[in-house]
Amino acid sequence: MYRHKHDKDGSCSVMGGTAEQLFSKAVEDFGASATATGFKDQIRHIDFFVSVEGAVDVKARKRLSRAGAIQDEFVWVELVGNSGKKGWVYGDCTHIAFERARDFVVVPRADLAALCEELVEDIIVNNVGEAHLYRYQRKGKKDQCTLIPMRTIIKNTSCILMKKQS
Repeated sequence: MYRHKHDKDGSCSVMGGTAEQLFSKAVEDFGASATATGFKDQIRHIDFFVSVEGAVDVKARKRLSRAGAIQDEFVWVELVGNSGKKGWVYGDCTHIAFERARDFVVVPRADLAALCEELVEDIIVNNVGEAHLYRYQRKGKKDQCTLIPMRTIIKNTSCILMKKQS
């Protein structure tokens, strides 16, 4: 399992690995097949090749802040990566699968990118509490992320819901 150098305690890697395992099972239950990718594809933000959807990047449930609880109301979307290049919303996958407590919301990546371009203000903020539909950037870092309500994604994209095994 891949672990980013900034994932100090490995918890992000574990959360991502667990989400990927649950996604693979959800795909099977959906009646399709999922083939896990290797490191080179994962760097391109492709975790699985799914028979009915294409190349999928799986995103685990997230906190709104480091000290906060894991939640499903908002998702973090990476617009610019740590390197200063385009973020995963502009990656090589065809779909993004967002994990929630009971299911996965599978969104065409291009739909999500277009939604971000339409809704996210081109204003940079440095406070997590202001990240909703603004470009949040950590001090001294190149990456830029935004928070988008999941209900907005579901309402404005051609997503599908895949139930998780209970």
